[in-house]
Amino acid sequence: MTAGADWQQPASWPDILRDAMQSLPTATRWWVGLSGGLDSIFLLHVARAWIRYQGLPVALHAVHVNHQLSARSPVWQAFCEKTCAGLDVPLVSEAVLIAPEGVGVEAEARRMRYQVFQRLLEAGDLLLLAHHADDQAETLLYRLMRGSGVRGLAAMPAQRRLGEGRLMRPLLTLSRAFIETQAKAWGLDWHDDESNLDVGFDRNFLRHRVLPVLGERWPHVVDSLSQVAEACGEADALLGELAEIDADSACHADGQLLCAPLASLSTRRQMNLMRYWLRKQGVQPPGRQRLLAGVAMLLQAGEDRQPALEWPGWSVRRYRGALYLVRRIAESPEAREWDLRQALSWAGGRLFVKGVDGEGLRSEVDRVRVSLRQGGEHLDVDGRGSRRPLKKWLQDQGVPPWLRTRLPLLWWRDELVAVGDLWVHPGYRAAAGEAGLKVIWQP
Repeated sequence: MTAGADWQQPASWPDILRDAMQSLPTATRWWVGLSGGLDSIFLLHVARAWIRYQGLPVALHAVHVNHQLSARSPVWQAFCEKTCAGLDVPLVSEAVLIAPEGVGVEAEARRMRYQVFQRLLEAGDLLLLAHHADDQAETLLYRLMRGSGVRGLAAMPAQRRLGEGRLMRPLLTLSRAFIETQAKAWGLDWHDDESNLDVGFDRNFLRHRVLPVLGERWPHVVDSLSQVAEACGEADALLGELAEIDADSACHADGQLLCAPLASLSTRRQMNLMRYWLRKQGVQPPGRQRLLAGVAMLLQAGEDRQPALEWPGWSVRRYRGALYLVRRIAESPEAREWDLRQALSWAGGRLFVKGVDGEGLRSEVDRVRVSLRQGGEHLDVDGRGSRRPLKKWLQDQGVPPWLRTRLPLLWWRDELVAVGDLWVHPGYRAAAGEAGLKVIWQP
């Protein structure tokens, strides 16, 4: 079927569609996430027509992510390429390999898809995704079944930052029935993904088995659930504003969360601030019960204790009245030789050197042995044999205990010549005006 001309005439569109597009800001470039299905094909045509109708100085592009999960994946990609060529819209197609590793196919496909999106977006770009009101209702129900809090029940935001650009969902107020009716009236072609009928996937189960039954009893269920998501979004925004107020006195400039201001808050505000602090660092907080118990432990444990809130991949630890976010390391590295001309992976981080005059190790120290602390190490503090226990020195420097266990010790000719980027042996330190190798450790 050939697309009719009506889609190119926004003046004849229903008001609800024009209002949806009117909300989009002008940007350097619009990207449309294009799967080849009904929703994204509809959005691609709408975006192209709207730019021309409004005379916007916007370059329209599309991006297709091939998940390689179906034998028909090459057909869908070819269809997207043909559609974009017919509309004179540049298309970027990228294939990804899905390896769920326990998180599920749906979740891993989404993660890989958004990685592609984020990599493409540059400053000033918008990514337009075709999620609609029915998708929002499914997301709300899905998260409700997972026991999500207010933030999760806000479902999909109409817009948010993504990498250097911004993600927007202009069709979020439109129903799927509206989109399908309009697309058929315009004579648009699209491809249906047969996996969308597989009720083995959670979202498909909600779409085909749950929402239709709810709709029989409550015909406006999609609108009602969308309103709930919007109300939860407003509540989450208010919680974010409250967390920012509390963070003013509790968050240290170096990223730590100070225990005393945190302890002065009510339990609810402690939890809210902890979630805010973790998300600001790009980390998804643990579940409610683990967070609740963990915060109490971190604040109430005795001064001689080393409490830790742990969950997969991360932990929060307390040291000298502050909380630190720490990436958990699966295993400790073995001692190894290191050519300082090349970077070295070490204890979940990275070791490298930078040439700096008058700083770091003398250039003759070009190859060292790197090891962890074994206990009993001493520093030559003045280069004349005055020795001091490394353990005591690290305590005096305020190095947190978990970093002490990962610190790389650099040995040259059986002499300890550097401790990470914290200390250099005076006898091997580059003199003023002399070329030096400054060790940098990124834990």
